[in-house]
Amino acid sequence: MMKRKKHCKIVPAVTNSFHELVRSTCFLALAQLGSLRQAADFLGVTQPTIARRIRALEADLGIPLFERSREGHHLTAAGAELLPEARRVESAGLRFEQRSLGLLTGLRETVRVGAGETAAAVLARGLHLIEGGPTIELVVSDVSSPIESRAPEILVRHGVPEVETGLTRRVGSINCALYAAHKLGENRALPLLQSKSIM
Repeated sequence: MMKRKKHCKIVPAVTNSFHELVRSTCFLALAQLGSLRQAADFLGVTQPTIARRIRALEADLGIPLFERSREGHHLTAAGAELLPEARRVESAGLRFEQRSLGLLTGLRETVRVGAGETAAAVLARGLHLIEGGPTIELVVSDVSSPIESRAPEILVRHGVPEVETGLTRRVGSINCALYAAHKLGENRALPLLQSKSIM
């Protein structure tokens, strides 16, 4: 006796990565903005294009991702659950694009980091541990004064900068020791806490 085969939907194991990225981008834009018009304006395409790609994505997955109403588009429970996955797909696609562009042109983004001699020596020890990302160009300079040409994008310095020219973040600490003769410390207070180099 032969058994009847149940009909099932065959989902291809390998999909077109470009179409997958495009549809995920449309999905993310619509999920964030909640409007076909705003998503289309954001991506620089037409509203029918967004709607068509969303319908194609829903058809491929076999589940509704959005609830349509006059107020706009809202994620279904399934859509909300898949939102982090779509973000990962977008991030992976962007990394793939950046890496392939670097291989094609032979060019890589370079970030200049300026630091004094002590900080530069510490930073140089760990640069070989960085995998991927931009090329780091370490510039040993007196970071207390501006560099006129090709100024570093990041400055590493001891203490809080006197002039706020950008975002300032504390990234860590370096252990230091102060050595002096015993006579220097006798009956003499060293106002280290008032020093701008002490944080």
